[in-house]
Amino acid sequence: MAVTPGPAAVEPERLSWIAGKSILLTRTLSGLIDMLAVAGCSALFLGVSVGFGKIDVLSPTFRPALWGAVLFFQAFYSTYFLLLAGRTPGMMLTGLKVVNEQNGKARAREVILRSLLFFVSCAPLMLGLLWGIWDRRSRCMHDALSHTRVVRC
Repeated sequence: MAVTPGPAAVEPERLSWIAGKSILLTRTLSGLIDMLAVAGCSALFLGVSVGFGKIDVLSPTFRPALWGAVLFFQAFYSTYFLLLAGRTPGMMLTGLKVVNEQNGKARAREVILRSLLFFVSCAPLMLGLLWGIWDRRSRCMHDALSHTRVVRC
């Protein structure tokens, strides 16, 4: 008597694809944690600017400075922690790290390029981040272009 799989059965290839893409969800959580840290640094900058600089934060001339500070904090935060430990605090909490294509420690050039290309990945409707859904190794655009990838550790 032949046994037929029930409706809940999933083909092994499909299960493997889902497992491979699950790192994207973990990366999203990691990114949200890091985003909160960068937002905290930006809020501190804003508080110091208002408190000591007597700056009108609602002024249109202040907005570019604020966005510049946010982008600087993001690039510095990512580059600093990736160079120091190969992981940002969000990655540390979620068990991820950045490696080069040979699974070794990412070099300074790769880390700096990755941190800068992150903005390019986010710019057009976050399409560079969604790239990971279609990438065979679940790499986002900034990973692929900097020859790095995010792995579980």
